[in-house]
Amino acid sequence: MDGVTLARTARQRQCDLAVMLIGADVDDFAPQDLEGIADEALSKPFRPREFEQRMATLARIAEALAEVRRTPSDALHAGAIAAKKRAISDKRARIRALHMRAEELRATADQFVDSSAQEPLRRAASNYDHRANRLEAMLEGRHSASGEKAG
Repeated sequence: MDGVTLARTARQRQCDLAVMLIGADVDDFAPQDLEGIADEALSKPFRPREFEQRMATLARIAEALAEVRRTPSDALHAGAIAAKKRAISDKRARIRALHMRAEELRATADQFVDSSAQEPLRRAASNYDHRANRLEAMLEGRHSASGEKAG
């Protein structure tokens, strides 16, 4: 089993894992190819500072996901309402994690990478922001639609 398959399987079993792929061929994947598989991807060889920065980002993502797990227990809520609230919390944590990843990519582009690599990192950051914004719009659309039906 390769790392991508392992990460995909782990995410299927526990969707709130924070995952980073590290390998020589990580650059072969477009950010959208890793969506839902890994929060971070680091290509070998890498600089220690870049690894530290990615680990800091992954730690913040893990904290955001842990916040979701600390939300009130489903036992305190009735079935469908609890599932809906948990899904919204999960999506909000994911949105925060995507925006954090974009910020880290921009910081890497600005501070730790030579100028020839800055544009791809900025594009990747933009992709993460776009994914977060799309998820946020979907969440707001559903939230508004359910509010309109109830009201």
